[in-house]
Amino acid sequence: MSYDLIIGSGREDETQHDVIWNASSGVAVWVLREISRRVTDGELKTSLRQFAEDRYSYIPLTVFTESQVAQVLAVILGPLLKAAREEWTPENDLHNTPEIIEELVQKTATMVEAINGQRRSEGRPELQPYLGGDSPLRQ
Repeated sequence: MSYDLIIGSGREDETQHDVIWNASSGVAVWVLREISRRVTDGELKTSLRQFAEDRYSYIPLTVFTESQVAQVLAVILGPLLKAAREEWTPENDLHNTPEIIEELVQKTATMVEAINGQRRSEGRPELQPYLGGDSPLRQ
């Protein structure tokens, strides 16, 4: 079954930026579970697990704090693709699943750049994807 996962970033203080990604429902739910497994914020983990269980196709980043958004983006832009390549090896994957997930990563990177381009033009701090601690994810 086809599944459109939409990651919406629109906030009151900036233009709406969305990632619209199509995958099978099984792959999309795996992505949601993988993100929820890797974020460090407990409230965020719970919310994302619920999204996966209920098979939500929209992740409204507007309901999360900026640090929670940074964690979701950090997982997508960081360890997600490596985890997909470990989960689906060429020997056990007939559908090129990591390549499908790579499309999500690329679209998310484009969205983050668009957000940061807008923020730079307005003299605001950039959105820095990171999982916690002191150092943002370097793309």
